[in-house]
Amino acid sequence: MTRSDSGPSNGGPDTPARPPAPCGQCGGAVGPRALFCHACGAVLPPAPLDPFTRLGLERRLDLDPAQIARQYSGFARAFAGDRFADRDEAQRANASAQAAALADALATLTDPARRAHALRVLQGESAAQADAPPIP
Repeated sequence: MTRSDSGPSNGGPDTPARPPAPCGQCGGAVGPRALFCHACGAVLPPAPLDPFTRLGLERRLDLDPAQIARQYSGFARAFAGDRFADRDEAQRANASAQAAALADALATLTDPARRAHALRVLQGESAAQADAPPIP
């Protein structure tokens, strides 16, 4: 499989840099946002990423809904249909988990309240603090 540098950057300036992790199939280095191993083509399990980073969007409250949809569609196309029907069970499970993680990121970022909550957590508030209503 050929190496591809296409697609969004590593999540923008606010995303902490992480060293590449090894692919579970071939041991090749894979980036934190990689969906597939560029060396062997294996579907990777989703990394623990915030929804902004997962979809390659800036961490901002005022995101364009059309841009969110475009980013999601671009990533989701990779997991559409029966593309992985001929892969082993682990690969199919990884593909399903990647699709679910992308759908969750989409749901979070298209809902302004959930997007604000995600931003508050990313800014260091605990989930409980981010859930609390503002003090007047």
